[in-house]
Amino acid sequence: MKTRQSLALSLAVVGLCAALGLFRSSLRLRPASCWAQEGAEGAVREMRDPCTHLYDTGPAPSAPVPDDAFARPDAWIEVPEGDAPAAFKGDAIFLNDKLAVALPRDGAGAAVYSRTSSGWQHRALLTPCAPDGDRPAALAGVEVIQNDMSAVVLGATFATDAGEKVKATFRLTTGEPILEIQAGQGTDKLVVDTRTRHVVVPDFFGDDMVLRAEAFDTPRIGLPTENFFLNLVEGGDAIVMCIWPSSDQGATVDFADRGPERGIVTCEIEWAEGGTVWVALLEHPGIWHSRAISSQDRGADIVLDWRPPFQAEWRGSFTQEGPFAGSWNFKDEPQERHLAPGRGEIVNPCWFDSERALVRMPQAPSGGEPPGRASSYRKLLIAYPIAPNRATPLTVLCPIDVIRRTLGVGPCQYILAMEGLGQQDHPTPDVVTEWVERQFKRKREKRQAETIRERLNQMADHVQRTQERIERYNDFARHIGQLCARQEQEQGTAGVAGELRKTAQDMERSIALRRDAMKTPEMVRSLADSIVVLIGQENVLAECERLGEELRSIGAAQDNTLAKCRMSVRWLKQQCRMAVVGRPEASGFARQIQAEAEQMLQQK
Repeated sequence: MKTRQSLALSLAVVGLCAALGLFRSSLRLRPASCWAQEGAEGAVREMRDPCTHLYDTGPAPSAPVPDDAFARPDAWIEVPEGDAPAAFKGDAIFLNDKLAVALPRDGAGAAVYSRTSSGWQHRALLTPCAPDGDRPAALAGVEVIQNDMSAVVLGATFATDAGEKVKATFRLTTGEPILEIQAGQGTDKLVVDTRTRHVVVPDFFGDDMVLRAEAFDTPRIGLPTENFFLNLVEGGDAIVMCIWPSSDQGATVDFADRGPERGIVTCEIEWAEGGTVWVALLEHPGIWHSRAISSQDRGADIVLDWRPPFQAEWRGSFTQEGPFAGSWNFKDEPQERHLAPGRGEIVNPCWFDSERALVRMPQAPSGGEPPGRASSYRKLLIAYPIAPNRATPLTVLCPIDVIRRTLGVGPCQYILAMEGLGQQDHPTPDVVTEWVERQFKRKREKRQAETIRERLNQMADHVQRTQERIERYNDFARHIGQLCARQEQEQGTAGVAGELRKTAQDMERSIALRRDAMKTPEMVRSLADSIVVLIGQENVLAECERLGEELRSIGAAQDNTLAKCRMSVRWLKQQCRMAVVGRPEASGFARQIQAEAEQMLQQK
């Protein structure tokens, strides 16, 4: 135990020093009064032991573990480091300074708890399920695979009422709020139970999708995601993020039919033997916020009853009639009308002002809303952190951090890999122009002239391939729209065809909106040539940076368009899946469109 305590103390001291350094940095970047502070209890919390521990609750009657029990683990039997008991007398519990996981002796899943500013809170129940969909009835056994200060790994076997065995492995490492779960023999899916009303599928370059119970009248819908989604836990203090490495795994949401209290009950993730799912708990008071917006709010500055609890890149997603949301990053000040990559001329609708967070919805059209539209104007703002910035505390994780720690890639590499456009050196306009500008700043452009030409040429080729991919999406959307238009004339398929055609039309409109911002591959090559001409000239850094900014703007518009198109095709695929189950008269047509959508996503 001495070794474990020494490591814990060292990590705590390093963490405290880093936290103090970041706090001083944040004071330089923004007045401290603008940000909610954790207070003394938050500082003390960081000093707690980050190492992993394994406990046996003993022979007391098994029951759901009360939240306050984790504050006094000395009431349990700690399994010494390196030991692997053949059996547990009570519940098996393992934890670090962020998460605790309980495998109740009479339970049928893993209960996940998170340490909060007010103590431990139960956040999720993770249940491996058999292929027939039956949930296990009881825990049949626990195997200790690893038990030391760096990680605890337990293999759990569950049994269904029919006698089937369902196996999974749970892994928790030092100081991480991320639980890794690996599917074992007999496991087909992972069911995630949380207290949530909103599930968000983030899009790092385009618009998010926000799924709300009140927006759907079906008991189940497919999630248009390939690798991750966010459960916004009721209360606004936690986000449960689920991540998996294979885009072949699907996910669904089940709704509870409770009338006006209808909410999201469970999320299911498809899960084959040997597959991995990570569940991360992003925990902080006020880590997400929602606010209803009506037609009376239009044109006015709305002061939110919320302020960001820490510095980061905060996303504001405004839900619409369907699952697509208009998504924007909060700015540090109100923005006048300006040209935004991929969005045209806009006024950013969300920003921070001193201690306040504000949003502004545009005025109604001068000619008025279409009949019935004004009375039905309802939006919901969802605010949450999407990425860290330089002042984000080291102790805080954002969704992009979790993607990097689990999938091992950043958002740009992620979307490029999905589209088959990823390369080892990622010759995107952002990466290449930043490198080129660095050579000019350091007066190395003459020495690197040949490499500059080569990298700019690679960038131009990348832009051209990306544009060709976008054009294939445009052709696909037009093709689907034409198929659906014909099927709208048939009685059995009219309703489904109309819904699918709307998704295809939205995709075409999205591409058309961004064409001016994306320019052309020929223009990109011309801009690249203009940078090459600057090599060897005096006082040309400002011009190089101007050209670089224009190229980055084109790349951002392409990224935004590509992400939007892929999200639209994923949603089209899920619409078809729902139609196959819920509208048998249109199932044949829905299967045809679903197959074409899957083929489009698989093309690289």
